[in-house]
Amino acid sequence: MKIPHPTRIFIAPLALQRLKMYIECCPVEIGGLGEVELRGDRFIVTDLFLIAQWGTPSETELDPQHISSFLAERLAQGRDPALIRVWWHSHAEADVHWSLTDQNTIKSFLGDYLISIVGNKRGEFLCRLDTPAPAPQTIEDLPLIPLGEPAVADGPELGRLRRAILGEIREKVRILLPVDLGELYEWTMATASDYYVEGDVPPVNDDQD
Repeated sequence: MKIPHPTRIFIAPLALQRLKMYIECCPVEIGGLGEVELRGDRFIVTDLFLIAQWGTPSETELDPQHISSFLAERLAQGRDPALIRVWWHSHAEADVHWSLTDQNTIKSFLGDYLISIVGNKRGEFLCRLDTPAPAPQTIEDLPLIPLGEPAVADGPELGRLRRAILGEIREKVRILLPVDLGELYEWTMATASDYYVEGDVPPVNDDQD
C-alpha cells in the first residue's frame, strides 16, 4: 500500500464532537480506537470507539481482550477491521505531547500505517502519522480539521449525546484514584460510576427529548 504524506488529518464532525466529549467528561486520561478512510491523499477519521480500559491522571491502558473482541465483532458484522487505524487518547489536564509510553503504544498498534491523536481538556490536539515501510517514518504536527459544522447542535440533542458518552465512560473506564493513607500513598481501584456524582450531566428538558 502506497501511503501519502498528508499535511493535515480530517475528521467527521460527529467523531470530533465525541472525541472532545470523551476527553471533557472523563476526569482522568482516556483513550480508544478509530476508523479512518483514505480518500485519494486525504486521511479522514470517520468514527471513534471507546475501549474498556483503566486510567489514571497520567496514563491509560486499553484492555487487549476487549480490543480483540471489538475487532471480531466488527468482522462478524461485515465491517472491515483493517479500517481501524486510529489510536486516540487524552492527557486530561496536561499539555499535549508524545510521551515515551505513547511512543511504545504507537509501535504496538502499527500496521500499514497508524494515525495517532492526543488531546486535552483545553481543546488542544496533536496528530501524527506513522508508517513502518519501506523505512519507519513519522509525520508529526498534523492539524485535525473538521469536515463541516458540528453534527449535533446545542440543546436537547447535545444533552442526550453527553449522557450517552457519560454512560459509556461509566461502563468501560476503570479509574485508579490516589488515596492518601498518612505516610502511605497507594492507588485504589474504583469504577467511573463510583467517581461521578449526580449533576455531572447538565440538566436537559426531557420534554424535548
